[in-house]
Amino acid sequence: MASGRIFFLVLVATYRLLMGCSVVAADGSLQFKHLTTADGLPNSTVLCFTQDKYGFIWMGTENGLCRYDGRSVKSYYYNRDQKNSIPHNRVTALYTDADGKVWIGTAHGLAQFDYEAQNFRRFPIPERTTVTSVSNAIVRRGRQAGGNISETINYICEATPGLLWLATLNGVWFFDKKKLSYTAPLRYQSLIQHLNSRWVNQIKTDKKGFIYLATSDGVKIVNSQTNTWREYRHILNNPQTISDGIVSALAPDDSGRVWVGIYSRRGFLERLTVQTGQVERITIEQFAGKQRTNTTTLINDLVVDQKGFVWAATSHFSLLQVNPVTLQATQYQQDPFSPSSLKGQSMETLFLDKEGQIWIGTGLAGVNWFKPARSLFTVFQESIMAQNSLPNSWARAAVEDREGNLWLATGKGVVVHKTGQGFIRRYTATGLSLPDYSTRSLARDSSGNIWVGTASGLHRFSAKTYQRHTLTEPNSNGGAFYWSLLVTPKGEVWAGASGGLRRYNPALDRLELLTNDSLYHPYANWSVRYVAHAADGGLWIGFLRDGLLYWHPEKKRIKHYSHVPGNSSSLVDNYITAITTDAAGLVWVATLSGLCALDLRTQQFQSYDHLFKPNAFGALLVDARNRLWLGTNDGLFCLERDRRTVYRFDQVDGLPTNEINDQRPYQLSDGRFCYATLQGFALFQPEVLLATSRSPAPVCYLTNFSIYNHPVTLRQNLEAVQQLSLKAEENFFTLEWTALHYENPEKCQYAYRLAGLDRDWVYTKTPVAQYTNVPGGDYEFEFRASLIPDRWDGPIRRIHVHVDTVFYRTWWFISMILLLIAATVTAVYQYRMRQTFRVARLQMRATRLEKDNALVQYQNLINQLNPHFLFNSLAVLDGLITKDAKLAAKYLNRMTKVYRYLIENDQIETVQLEKELRFVADFINLLTTRYGRGLQVEVDVPERLGGSKIVPVTLQNLIENAIKHNTTDDESPLRIRIYTENDYLIVENNLQKRSVVKNSNRKGLNDLKTLYGYLTDRPLTLLETDTSFTVQVPLLTE
Repeated sequence: MASGRIFFLVLVATYRLLMGCSVVAADGSLQFKHLTTADGLPNSTVLCFTQDKYGFIWMGTENGLCRYDGRSVKSYYYNRDQKNSIPHNRVTALYTDADGKVWIGTAHGLAQFDYEAQNFRRFPIPERTTVTSVSNAIVRRGRQAGGNISETINYICEATPGLLWLATLNGVWFFDKKKLSYTAPLRYQSLIQHLNSRWVNQIKTDKKGFIYLATSDGVKIVNSQTNTWREYRHILNNPQTISDGIVSALAPDDSGRVWVGIYSRRGFLERLTVQTGQVERITIEQFAGKQRTNTTTLINDLVVDQKGFVWAATSHFSLLQVNPVTLQATQYQQDPFSPSSLKGQSMETLFLDKEGQIWIGTGLAGVNWFKPARSLFTVFQESIMAQNSLPNSWARAAVEDREGNLWLATGKGVVVHKTGQGFIRRYTATGLSLPDYSTRSLARDSSGNIWVGTASGLHRFSAKTYQRHTLTEPNSNGGAFYWSLLVTPKGEVWAGASGGLRRYNPALDRLELLTNDSLYHPYANWSVRYVAHAADGGLWIGFLRDGLLYWHPEKKRIKHYSHVPGNSSSLVDNYITAITTDAAGLVWVATLSGLCALDLRTQQFQSYDHLFKPNAFGALLVDARNRLWLGTNDGLFCLERDRRTVYRFDQVDGLPTNEINDQRPYQLSDGRFCYATLQGFALFQPEVLLATSRSPAPVCYLTNFSIYNHPVTLRQNLEAVQQLSLKAEENFFTLEWTALHYENPEKCQYAYRLAGLDRDWVYTKTPVAQYTNVPGGDYEFEFRASLIPDRWDGPIRRIHVHVDTVFYRTWWFISMILLLIAATVTAVYQYRMRQTFRVARLQMRATRLEKDNALVQYQNLINQLNPHFLFNSLAVLDGLITKDAKLAAKYLNRMTKVYRYLIENDQIETVQLEKELRFVADFINLLTTRYGRGLQVEVDVPERLGGSKIVPVTLQNLIENAIKHNTTDDESPLRIRIYTENDYLIVENNLQKRSVVKNSNRKGLNDLKTLYGYLTDRPLTLLETDTSFTVQVPLLTE
């Protein structure tokens, strides 16, 4: 046995050498997104995924099932008291069939999700022979969360139309979707018998109709057309067969081969060519190195992405990617320095969704997902993997040498990266020597030499030998900060540093200050933050705190620009961080507090601060399409050619941080931009990044509907709702929806409106719409989502909303109101008449004073109860009821208030002016409804006089008197003005007398004068001119 084992190992090692398999660690180009229990995941161990017909992602965990929409998680659990809950909380398999139905495999059998009822239908697995031939490790894995091992479903697949294949630890089961029952098709009897008591882990299909089963006894392949099957098993001492061990996972590709994961101590990943039986092998222990343990390595799942790359989820070596051409494998693992790295160590399951994203379920770390075909940023960061780690997270500058290697400067040294090999040289405290590791700037000259500016000096590395040469510092006071390096098209080397601009003199091989230059000498000692090449061959120089300078040494031109407070056409700030020129000749200047552009023709600056939040700007680049890219402390921005449209990219898109270093970015020879951030470097292709931001707007679905904040269960699932019918009393409702976009769900913005109620769209970051007191009628609720601010060209979802009409607009209610009004008027009239007769009897028994007083009150009441006024008011009310029920109700309400006031103050001698004015306001409203623009009443009484008193209904009498004796016409309105003067209440109206006055006994004003004569020594006076009639009423005191 020992000799056989040695022979087998020699063969495997020889094969690996022949195949040339190699392993590299990930370079940070993949950006992983994460979902954990803190986000609502029911359990941190995720075992399976599926994507339903709408696009929602379903996840099965060790303790519950959930559905994810990019924003929130909805969970489902087993409930012993509810027969329509899931059969068990340990969800081991999920599948969406050809009809769009979601099937759930658990530790207690099968279930189907009912969309309309929003619950589950259970289908327990019948009893069969128990497992006897599966390894103890796998049995333990099947039992770890409870449940019967023979009922645990590992995988579900509709391998043949209408028939679900169920992989279990006790063989394969078949479920007839039409009959909703388990079956044992005769055509598969031999396969069923062969697999009885054998563990089946996965069942997958390819485009040619072959069915692949991963079992404890090798790979079984079924031809669905001939209903025949064959197997590939391990044969002792035969390296051309698959390795010894349980087949834990498999994934067929489009080339007629199937990738196979072997559960063994060495953890083989193999590629089997079905037609020839040839096996190609990669051992997982290649990844171990110092991490090698004695534990058995399990390949839990395999998936082939849209480009043909193979991804493997492993139990100890995280996530592996294999290139199908070179068989080079890349390992992705958790990096605590990178928030966008893979989370977790044990990867349990993989799932490829419709958009090409790969979802990863982990053990104890939740969910990771990423888009392998669209890595927006390649990121270099400080990492636990030393071979791929920057010496420091604070990135400063980048430059590409002649060989295509990328030099990266950080706060603790410089590293050189070679594509495909990683970092090949390090100038750090633990690497090659560099006098000062606090690097600030990089440049490549015309000879290919690399220049490195640090916090204390400038160094040059030979393009051939990489020998370092330190330039002599021209300042006798010591070294300087070299913030910016520029190599002009002529090959000149300029350095922007503290203490002034430096120019390299190649003849003397030294740096020189410009103190002797006839034009530049006034600025020679100003600290230079940035140096840029001007389009005409000159220089643009940005000072640390002293503004902007244009200087052309050959043409002897120089011009200084600075910020002028109050002048919007001047430089926005004197602290310059970046300068560049676009294709239109505009000079763009980034400063510590704003962005502006200089028009060289007008010599004026235009600020662009209004397009951005308050920010520190820097790191300017112009791409091939004349778009401006800029870094800020709030992310990366792109300003379109129209100079109005702005795109923003941040950590959600894959940046290592939102804080971009304001130092010079770099454009590589392949067109990529390299930006330095406070957490490493980010490389990207501008066109690819913008194409991503312009991806189609996501589809929206309704996810919740509430009435008075209580969720409502509808007869159909919310995703399919097209109409909502509500009762009149259900007009307080809330709608919530989601946009299915998993790549950047945080980027989604939402818009909605209730057409027929909302005039304009409502824009929000939260997809929730609340409506209160919605009138009865028919509406269209429209909602949509967008990934780009202010761009709303995506699809609009519409839901018809019907709200029943409120009761007061129905015919029966209007009829009831008319009857009520008639009954009320009759009752009030009769009551007032009885009161009038009683007052008359009392007046006969009183003294002359009482008689006169009663006479005035009687006259007032008669005036108010004048049938002419009453019936006219009722006529107006009758007209309003048929035209505008709401206005009629208001009219009736005011009319009731008028009569209530008369009733309440019937026996009161005086009332407060404030109370009388409120009464008169209702009375005027009645008159205005009747006379329209023919009557205009103005009341101008100070609030401080509200406590004064007058006789009740004085103002009503005077207004009625004015109307009685004057004409009211729209063309010539009667104008009545009520105001105060010298403790008198003045009622004044213009004169336009009627030719005939009906129902006038000419005693009303005289009776009123008599009454006031008893109450005060100040008389009530009447004044008539050719144009007006005025009554002066004395205000009474306590």
